[in-house]
Amino acid sequence: MCCALTFVACSCYSLKSKSGTESLKDVPIFWTDGLQEDSSEARAMRGDSFLKQNALVKGVRKHGSGMQSSIMKEGDGLLPGINDFVTVRYKMKTIEGALLDSSSNDNDLAEFRMADVIEGWKEALLKMRVGSEWRLFVPPHLAYGDEGLAQVQGGQTLIYDLELVATREDSKVTQGRRLRILKRIKANKVKDESEERRRTGPGLIRDNLDLIE
Repeated sequence: MCCALTFVACSCYSLKSKSGTESLKDVPIFWTDGLQEDSSEARAMRGDSFLKQNALVKGVRKHGSGMQSSIMKEGDGLLPGINDFVTVRYKMKTIEGALLDSSSNDNDLAEFRMADVIEGWKEALLKMRVGSEWRLFVPPHLAYGDEGLAQVQGGQTLIYDLELVATREDSKVTQGRRLRILKRIKANKVKDESEERRRTGPGLIRDNLDLIE
């Protein structure tokens, strides 16, 4: 019998069904009181309930942003910068365990500009060294919001298995940064020379001070 109250399973991921969808054991039940089950509000409520339960799982860390994460492997490579490109291996799932998206295969990994990834990824990747593997539990405001995108429905809390394979600088950004540094060096040099002239008096330059003495 269907009713206005709906429930979904949530807990730590540990079991796989034959269909490939990961199921959850030790399942607490939570409710979407009075809401239409297939609405972004109901999905957001289920996500909130999931995150509250998930925060109790050993090894799960809570972030100030509302995201949660657990470290599956610590890398020892470079940390990416906010303007870099990152090469990643990933899986994106719902809190029920349904696979929504993944990097295709090891020979065709996904590369993204850091500035273009969702806020949840950005927050994690800036702290991940190359070789790291993290599991992210991302609320909708750090992913695709109330509107959703493509196969991601609005209000969904998402689970990512994310591995940082490589990082590289954006050559245009790097070149621009170098030009800005050179301009600052040149400006500081002109400023220093100007201050030196003021200290030595009008008409005197540093190169001739030893002759005057």
